[in-house]
Amino acid sequence: MRPLKVEFAPPPRAAIWLWAATCVALGVIAMHQFWSGWQAYGRVQALQAEIARASEEQKLAQQRAQEAELARERDKPDAREVAAALRLMRFPLDQVLRALESTRITGVRVVNLDIDAAAGSVRVDLEFEADEALFEYLETINLGEPTPRWKLVTAKWREAGSSAPSTATIASQWNADGQ
Repeated sequence: MRPLKVEFAPPPRAAIWLWAATCVALGVIAMHQFWSGWQAYGRVQALQAEIARASEEQKLAQQRAQEAELARERDKPDAREVAAALRLMRFPLDQVLRALESTRITGVRVVNLDIDAAAGSVRVDLEFEADEALFEYLETINLGEPTPRWKLVTAKWREAGSSAPSTATIASQWNADGQ
């Protein structure tokens, strides 16, 4: 037997060109869609960055406003500070300093001065060489007072062979009119 050669349909040559053109067109459309999507993505990213920057600027502005408000609140003198300032202004500091400066005894030196205007008290730390010099200093600073204003609070004498000086603390009370 011999094979028969029968052609039922012509070869689809025109359809291949049609499929190729369709594929190229679809490729161009896909590339265009990809390019448009990429540009939209870039715009969205830029917009998000701008929103984030604006949000950060707003947060910084709010933080600065809060800090300024806190600074204003902190700088406002309250009633206690005003009262303390008034007590300090009324405190007879010049009389205290005059008493300390006018009392000069050899062997006694003022080391520290602590003024508490709120309590009206003054504490003075002294260094002294001999007991007699300390007691002479107390007598001299209280000279002319109806009752002794300055009182010896503590005294620490130098240990034998030590180079550290003897120290003492005297204190006094004052009120606004210097009494």
